[in-house]
Amino acid sequence: MKKSLLLPLCTLFFLWGCDDEETDIKPHIDLAVESFDFTIEKTAQFEGNITFTAIIKNVGDDYRSNDGQQAISLTQIPPGGQSVTLESERFKDLDAGETIALRYTHQGWRASQEFPPSFRVRIGFDPDLYIDGNPHNDDGNTENNTREITGQQINARF
Repeated sequence: MKKSLLLPLCTLFFLWGCDDEETDIKPHIDLAVESFDFTIEKTAQFEGNITFTAIIKNVGDDYRSNDGQQAISLTQIPPGGQSVTLESERFKDLDAGETIALRYTHQGWRASQEFPPSFRVRIGFDPDLYIDGNPHNDDGNTENNTREITGQQINARF
């Protein structure tokens, strides 16, 4: 008797799982600054050129957006001064697991500078991105969208 009941139940669950309607499962969208580091090319004992490299990775589902709605930027932040964008790169789509690299060389670093600037890489999004009706570009985790390197960290490597 148990076997005769099992077959109809299995058939019912199978048919229930074969629903042709699209599901409204929201994609897991998460772009992240995977790494942000620098190398030093010394030109003197305490002077040199600093090359920054930022790697942005899609750690979620495929990211689909329009041109101009997102960019990666590298900003110099002087102590007590106005921030300056040094490099910026716009991008559009980013498949799951795909990366983008942003590189910039800062010429003439002096480790003797008393109050050196910091450098921040950031994934920036258009202000209306979350209300554009496209769930495939709504970054769900903003905690991993920036990283910073301080001037003290740079000087420590000299």
